[in-house]
Amino acid sequence: MGLEPLLLLISDISIALVTRRANSSSDITEMGLIAEFSFGKKYHNKMRISKLDKNRGVEWQVLEAHKEWLDTRITFNLQNGDNTILRFWHRNWREKTDFFAHCNYNWA
Repeated sequence: MGLEPLLLLISDISIALVTRRANSSSDITEMGLIAEFSFGKKYHNKMRISKLDKNRGVEWQVLEAHKEWLDTRITFNLQNGDNTILRFWHRNWREKTDFFAHCNYNWA
């Protein structure tokens, strides 16, 4: 199961999403490294960088997070042209639950 790609037209997108470690000044430049993201005290996520192309995007495999996120994959891809297009997917959900719907709504 996965969400349909989210299509945004943006004139400039920072590639920091791909190269910057959360809450850190060091770069994420290798596949397999772990990125950690905290959103207040309630949410702390660990993601393995499973695919990385500094010019095109990143894919994270969720290692630690809400139980329904475990082993899902979050992908951000950039396509350049007249405008920059950001394609987003959150894939590999085990089932469609209320939490799935909540995340789908909030990602959008």
